[in-house]
Amino acid sequence: MDNLFDKATEEIKGNYEVYKSQQTEMEKTHFGKYLLMHKGKVDLILNDSEDAYQVGCKKFGIGKFSIHKVGEKPVDIGVHTLNL
Repeated sequence: MDNLFDKATEEIKGNYEVYKSQQTEMEKTHFGKYLLMHKGKVDLILNDSEDAYQVGCKKFGIGKFSIHKVGEKPVDIGVHTLNL
């Protein structure tokens, strides 16, 4: 896994698996919010996906985080997968 796409895909998949394991509880407490996740952990919970993306880019760099909207299935738009 030497390229950015493969690393980003792995980050997204790993983070989503963690989110799925916590989904029921997250939906009770944070429904409709955006989770900024990095290396299998929720880093921040935000109200806006654009804010989450900007913070993620500054804090971790492109392809090194993922954003998941609590209560919705992910939409795959390539390397920039977000829950829109």
